[in-house]
Amino acid sequence: MRNLADKLTQFIMVKGIICEEDYALYHYGLQTGMELMLCVMISVIIAIKLGILMQSFVVAVVLFALRAYICGIHMKKYIACLISSTVLITVGPFLVNNISLSKNVIIAVSIVLMALLHKLSYVTIAYHSDEEEIQFFTKQRKRILSIVFVVILVLWLWNKNGYLMQICYALTVACLSVVLEIIRIKVTKEKNV
Repeated sequence: MRNLADKLTQFIMVKGIICEEDYALYHYGLQTGMELMLCVMISVIIAIKLGILMQSFVVAVVLFALRAYICGIHMKKYIACLISSTVLITVGPFLVNNISLSKNVIIAVSIVLMALLHKLSYVTIAYHSDEEEIQFFTKQRKRILSIVFVVILVLWLWNKNGYLMQICYALTVACLSVVLEIIRIKVTKEKNV
């Protein structure tokens, strides 16, 4: 993807659409956008084949909405990110489809996961960001988690246990991502001591 992003960014710079000072910004945006599109396309194809397109959609929306504001673990190579993201968005929801819990258990677990996610994310964000970003990320995370909570309540009232399970799964994945990043931060700090 990097080579294609190089060529596209070079092309739009030569055409005078962007100036040289903006090259890095546009390159990053194009590369990230293409990588995300590839992940989404592969995930959609797999989800359709598995018959879980809506379930995968629910998981992806929750994960993508939270991703930027929790500072979870990042893979060092794109291929590792592509594979893990695709598996989490397709295979995970497929497996979760076969789990049956009461809606009250699901909502209780989801609330605990949201509280944990909010608290633990502060550690990862504080490590990677300055005070202004911490406040912004915290505000955004609260907003997203509030929306997720409202959606959970609506699904609970409508007895949509399958979708409740998918949201609970997405929150579990997000929490695991944050925990893994906290472990990585601690290991990095210990190596630097």
